[in-house]
Amino acid sequence: MNISRKETRHVLTLATPVAVGSGTTDYNDLTNKPSINDVTLEGNVSFADLGLQEFIDSITTVYRYKGNVATVEDLDDVQNPENGDVYHVEADGYDYCWNEDKSRWENLGNFIQIESLTNEDIDAIISSIEKGGS
Repeated sequence: MNISRKETRHVLTLATPVAVGSGTTDYNDLTNKPSINDVTLEGNVSFADLGLQEFIDSITTVYRYKGNVATVEDLDDVQNPENGDVYHVEADGYDYCWNEDKSRWENLGNFIQIESLTNEDIDAIISSIEKGGS
């Protein structure tokens, strides 16, 4: 059985010629300059001009990891804590952050608990899984 396929050719014809420009390397020549909060990014604009000052002010206080202490009571020995200082307390495994507004350490909880495993432990876990165990 012979199957023949009919060939169809498509021809694209443009009714109006399209002009392709060479672009510009001068930012001032752009006709559609980017903007933030409807403020065009040209000249010297400040964060306040762009409506970003409040955002910038809000990120000036961030968590700063300062170290480990043995117990929660040891946090009382920290000299001149600053808002956002974070210490990990080894006794309970939690992180505590200094809250300047309330003048106290606040429990942030523990985010991750890392347990060390030996190669033998890992092999045993994999073997158990392969055998259908948990």
